[in-house]
Amino acid sequence: MIVTVTNVGKRTGVETVQVYSADRVASVVTPVRNLRAYGKAEIAPGQTATITIPLAIDSLAVVGADGITRLEPGEIDIQAGHDSRDESLLSVLLTVE
Repeated sequence: MIVTVTNVGKRTGVETVQVYSADRVASVVTPVRNLRAYGKAEIAPGQTATITIPLAIDSLAVVGADGITRLEPGEIDIQAGHDSRDESLLSVLLTVE
């Protein structure tokens, strides 16, 4: 995942971008949101940084009731932001076939 972040402040800062997944429908109960990856960048005032955050597809798998880990077909929200609050996150929909 590639995320672009701009420092609109007056001081250099370090921004942490967190990447979450939210499985819309799974065969087992899953958390509302799972932290899957994160990335950091030091950004000077007024500057923009591009943060590349690897997100392995197998990190989106669930452990089924039978104890087997699998990537299930369906829709998964991939969300990124500086924290886990709904209003802080940008979201894209991933469809697994």
